[in-house]
Amino acid sequence: MITQIKMINWKSHLDSTLSFSPGTNVFTGSLGCGKSSVLDAISFGLFGTFPNLQSKKVKLDDLIMSRPYVKNESNVIINFVIDDKEYSVMRVIERGKGTTYCEIKEEEKLLEAPNTQRVNDMIEKVLKVDYELFCRSIYSEQNGLDYFLRLSKGERMKKIDNMLMIDKFEKARSSAVSLKNKIVDRKLGKQSVISLVDIKDIENKISDIKKNLKGLIENKSFLSSDYEFHTKKCKEWEEKLHELEELDKKLSELKQNKKSLEATKEENQRSIFEIRKTLKDVNANEIKSKLTELQSKLEEVDKFLNEKTNNLNKYTGLVSEYKIKIYYLERDRTKKKEEIDKKQILKNELGEIKRLYGDNPRILFEQERNKINEIDERIIQINSSLNQLNELILKVEELKDECPICNSKIDTDKKQHLIEERQKTVDNLNKELDEKKKIKTDVLNRLNSSERALNTYNKILLELESFEILVKELSEIEQSLPDLASKKEDIEKNMEEIKLQTNELQILSKNMKNEMKEYEILFSRISELQERENKIHELSSLLNTLESQLIVVYNGIGKDNVIDTRRRYEELIMRQSELKEKISSSNQLVFEKEKRLEELENELNSARKHYDEIAKLDKLISDISIFERALEKTQVQLREEFIGTVNYTMNQIWPDVYPYTDFSDIRLNIEEGDYVLQLRDRSGKWIDVDGIASGGERSISSLVLRIAFSLILAPQLKWLILDEPTHNLDMKAVEDLSETLRNKIGDYIQQVFIITHDKTLEGAVTGELYRLNRDKMLGGSTTVERVTMI
Repeated sequence: MITQIKMINWKSHLDSTLSFSPGTNVFTGSLGCGKSSVLDAISFGLFGTFPNLQSKKVKLDDLIMSRPYVKNESNVIINFVIDDKEYSVMRVIERGKGTTYCEIKEEEKLLEAPNTQRVNDMIEKVLKVDYELFCRSIYSEQNGLDYFLRLSKGERMKKIDNMLMIDKFEKARSSAVSLKNKIVDRKLGKQSVISLVDIKDIENKISDIKKNLKGLIENKSFLSSDYEFHTKKCKEWEEKLHELEELDKKLSELKQNKKSLEATKEENQRSIFEIRKTLKDVNANEIKSKLTELQSKLEEVDKFLNEKTNNLNKYTGLVSEYKIKIYYLERDRTKKKEEIDKKQILKNELGEIKRLYGDNPRILFEQERNKINEIDERIIQINSSLNQLNELILKVEELKDECPICNSKIDTDKKQHLIEERQKTVDNLNKELDEKKKIKTDVLNRLNSSERALNTYNKILLELESFEILVKELSEIEQSLPDLASKKEDIEKNMEEIKLQTNELQILSKNMKNEMKEYEILFSRISELQERENKIHELSSLLNTLESQLIVVYNGIGKDNVIDTRRRYEELIMRQSELKEKISSSNQLVFEKEKRLEELENELNSARKHYDEIAKLDKLISDISIFERALEKTQVQLREEFIGTVNYTMNQIWPDVYPYTDFSDIRLNIEEGDYVLQLRDRSGKWIDVDGIASGGERSISSLVLRIAFSLILAPQLKWLILDEPTHNLDMKAVEDLSETLRNKIGDYIQQVFIITHDKTLEGAVTGELYRLNRDKMLGGSTTVERVTMI
């Protein structure tokens, strides 16, 4: 049961809340007052759409209030009860953005949010009804009661089958037919392939190739054994050849070494002769003693030379240090002289200030400032006296004939006399005031001048604080500079003497080194002579050893010849290569035969596989044909059962809804592949409602069909929503419909929602009655009035 709908900024509803009860709930009101908007809100709240929105006759933005106020957001909240559980659905629309939020709750538990599709899926799961079924069986939009009668031939069958989900069986059957046709095409393709294959010929070819392969493999085995034998022989002769070649190589090396040693020995003998010829009677011990003596003297000379060099470096550093000190002192002297000159100028300026303003300008400044204060005080006194006198003159002028203080008589002359005396005092005070102001101007000028002098005086005193220090520092610099210059000159004189001594020592050291070099060369020649004599002895020993080794190598080679051994080895290699080539050819032939055997076996297996697949496809085609026929029979059976149920239900309702006796029964029949709604007249003849029956009969028949669909397709809900169901009904039919809705419909339907402008249907209310009003002339919002039925 739907318990409540709340609409905020929904079309013409600013903020409307409607509660519902079981039974028939009716909405009445004038045209355009917002009645249909309530039913649209129910559909939108449940499924997020309604017929006009689904068909794009309206847009989402059209659902947001634009009159009398332009709103940017609209909310719909619907509450309903299913299986004793209370559910709440809320949907939010924003202008220009569409549905921006939705949710479904069970009691206070959030089931799904904010995704629209998931919320819709959850509602369909709870209601066990989707939007299409709701729209076709429960909800009849305005002028849509006879929706099924207005559908064209074929389209009616399609829509009703869609409600019953019979169309899914038809889709399955069509898919089965399509699949069967594809399988038949595949079977024909395989049959065309195997028709080109001769299985017996393939089997004979396989047998021949296997026989050939056996002979080839046996020959390959023989060749492999021979190849292994020659490989082993090749290795043996290769090792023998390697040994002989190593011995031959060693023999060549020994001969070369012998020749080289003999040449070296001869060269050393010549060198010994030349050295002895050069040395003559030179004594090695004398040369060694002379070298020792020269080395000792050279060390002493180098020691003195290093000392002088170090002293020279030290004095050079001192001279640089003194130069730097002199440079910085001269720079400081220049700076300090400049500063002293500047301060001397300031000192002169200070003397001028003292001459003009005294030794302490502050005393003069204070005196002038005191004078200003005294003048200001006098000016204030004069201004105060002037104000009092002017007030007094005014009061005297205002006097009549009697003094207000002493009550004495005052005549005109006396009053004039008083005024003149006071005026004379005023004039004297004004004159004094002018003089004071003039004096004040002069004093102010002197005050400003003394203030500037005082500021300058203080600044100069501050600057002259460092004057004596600067003079002292300059004096110290003047005294330091001559002393530093004298020290620098003394060091430079010492440096000249040291440079002369250093040059003499360097010449002496050089001469001694040259002499030592000559003696070292002689000593080296003597050493070389001794080394070469030792080398001659060593070479003679090596030559004797080589002779012994040559004899051993000759004995090792023996009678075998390296050339003959190499020729035998090469013959074996050639035979090995021939065998390898034959084995390779044999392998290639075996590979080709095996490859061809594999191709034939694959071709044979493929042909056999095609035969097996054709058998399976035949079985599959047969099974699909059976399935296709079963689906077709299922559709027929479902339609028959559905029609039987619908007809039974309609005939239970018909007498309660149709107030006349000219049509006793109603049925839904299938003729020429389409559903047809028919009525039976008094003669027992069935007449098609579409095109033959009157408008009233057409509407009542459509209402009965709609109720039957609702009861059969959505039995768990037992809802019916009708927008203007009295269209084309006469007064008696409306009255009977009202009676039926009030007293009889409750046996079939739990909750009915009706929109009507016909007041007769207000009598059908067993639930809630709402009257909706709206001032369309002023573009006002909808107002909702809940009417209590008596």
